[in-house]
Amino acid sequence: MLASAARPDVVPELAKQGLTAKALQPLRDALAAFKTAQPATRKTINERVVAGAALEELVDALMDEVRQLDADMKAFKLLDRSLYDGYTQARKLVTTGGRGGAAV
Repeated sequence: MLASAARPDVVPELAKQGLTAKALQPLRDALAAFKTAQPATRKTINERVVAGAALEELVDALMDEVRQLDADMKAFKLLDRSLYDGYTQARKLVTTGGRGGAAV
């Protein structure tokens, strides 16, 4: 619309509606600001997606290590019962909301 608003054959018709170059200037300014900000927003979103994927991979790797530690700690069930009990207690996830019970 802004491009056609500058055409000589359209200017008189727009002026009848009060859409003069001066009246359309705030719209031009807003469009220019949007075109400047839009790529920055898209870049930020893309960076968050990449960072989220990296974080998810890191959490998966950490959980694999914790599962391996869980398996290794089973040996202490007979060797050092208090250590094993302390470990299993520390591994419990305590929930205070209504979204299910405790999980190990």
